[in-house]
Amino acid sequence: MGAIVLRRVFGVWFGIVVLGGAGIGAPPALAAKAAATRRFVGTVDARGAVFFGGLGGGPCKISYLPHAQRPVALQIGSERRVTVRSSGQESMGVNPAHDRLHGADGGSGLATTVKPMNGLSAVKAMRIGALVGAFVGPGPTPGPYTGGTNFWVLAPPKNQVFFIGNGSTTTGRVQEFVVPSGATKLVLGFVDGPWPKPADPQYGCAHYYKDNVGSLKLVVTLKP
Repeated sequence: MGAIVLRRVFGVWFGIVVLGGAGIGAPPALAAKAAATRRFVGTVDARGAVFFGGLGGGPCKISYLPHAQRPVALQIGSERRVTVRSSGQESMGVNPAHDRLHGADGGSGLATTVKPMNGLSAVKAMRIGALVGAFVGPGPTPGPYTGGTNFWVLAPPKNQVFFIGNGSTTTGRVQEFVVPSGATKLVLGFVDGPWPKPADPQYGCAHYYKDNVGSLKLVVTLKP
C-alpha cells in the first residue's frame, strides 16, 4: 500500500496516496533516489562491434567492419558506477578449431589481439568472444587493457576497451566499473579477430564479424 501524504489547500486538508515512492506528493529524498539509478535491459548481438562506439581516429578505419553491427550504447550523465549482468551464448564463429558457443566470459584457449580503431584502444590477448566495454569521451586513446578478469572494482580510463564478461567474479561477487571523468557514453560489444594479410592496410585490425552467432541479454545498472 502507498504512503498517505497530507496537503493543505485553501484551508482544507487532503490526503494524497503515493504509490511506489516517487510521484505526486512523494518526499523529495525518495524522488531524488528514484531518479538517480538507471537500469537498461536489452540484447547485444555477437556481431556488435565495440569499435563502432568510438569518436574517430587511429590506424584502423571503421570501414574495415563491413559485416559488423552497432554495439549497445548507453549515455552517461551523473552516474559514477556501473554493473553489468549477462546471460546467453554467443561465438565468434562456430567451429571446433576456432570458437565454440560460450557465455560472456569468452572462449578458452584462444585470445584476440587487434590494433586501435576509431579512437578506442588496442586489444591485447583478450579472451575470444568475451563481452567488452568502453567508456567513451573526448581525449586520447590509451594503451591496451591489462586488468585481468577476476576483479571486484575496475576503473578503466576513457576510450579503453576493457573486459566485462558475465559481470561477476569466480565466486559470484558482482563486479563494479567506475565511470572515468569526462565519459559521455558506455558501449558494450565484442572484438573479433584481426585481418591476417600483412600487405593489406587493414592488417591487424578487427574484422571477422560475418560468421558470429548468438547474443547476450544484458542488465546494466548505472548508479550515482
